[in-house]
Amino acid sequence: MAPARHRPGAGGTRASLSRLAAGAILALAAASGSLHAETPARPRAPAPDPGAATTATSTAAAPAKAPVDPGPKAAASAGGDDVQAIDSRRSSAGFLVTLRLRGPAEGRIPGVSGALHGSAATGWRVDVRLDAKGLRFAGPQWMERATRSPAFLAVDRYPSIRFASARFDDALLRSGGVLAGELTLRGQQHPVSFTMLPPGCARPGRDCDIRVEGAVSRRDFGMTAHRAMVLDRVDLHIRVRLRGTPP
Repeated sequence: MAPARHRPGAGGTRASLSRLAAGAILALAAASGSLHAETPARPRAPAPDPGAATTATSTAAAPAKAPVDPGPKAAASAGGDDVQAIDSRRSSAGFLVTLRLRGPAEGRIPGVSGALHGSAATGWRVDVRLDAKGLRFAGPQWMERATRSPAFLAVDRYPSIRFASARFDDALLRSGGVLAGELTLRGQQHPVSFTMLPPGCARPGRDCDIRVEGAVSRRDFGMTAHRAMVLDRVDLHIRVRLRGTPP
């Protein structure tokens, strides 16, 4: 008869399972320790500095200041130039045209403005503006209408006539002579050469007039109408008195 096989009891089975579980736990613990040892600790980021953040925000938020324009008066003062305004009430301008059959006819422009810029040390320059709409003619009324019309001065479209001189020295203001500059007439600008007459006083512009005169070609400024009746030459004269500090 074959010997009977021995079957382990329930207690032996539980012991075996306990040993297996303990071995598994030990293996997992070893593996976990190995992982912690191999993985380096991440460095902590430094805490933000509130003061630095505030400074950066304030710097970024502050708008850049635009440069301040000192203006023409400050610029003139910085360059050593004084500005003496023209006294419109005591200044005037006039012109003379010649009719082929009737001779000269004179007109007047009472509205004069502008200024004398500079000083005796640095030299002078004069800027004169005439109100063409204020033009008056001493001759027949048709001449005034024709002069104001689009064929001549076109005062409705070009209401201002301007003479801007080049810089000149104090001797010219005191003794007279050739005065160069730019004349803007009827929307066109051309170089001209006028004459500053000798003054009749020691303080020109204050105690007596500054007088400038010259001639231009009306053809140069686009006034070509009625050439059979009116000569090309136009004579101009300007008388200026100043306000403020005398030269």
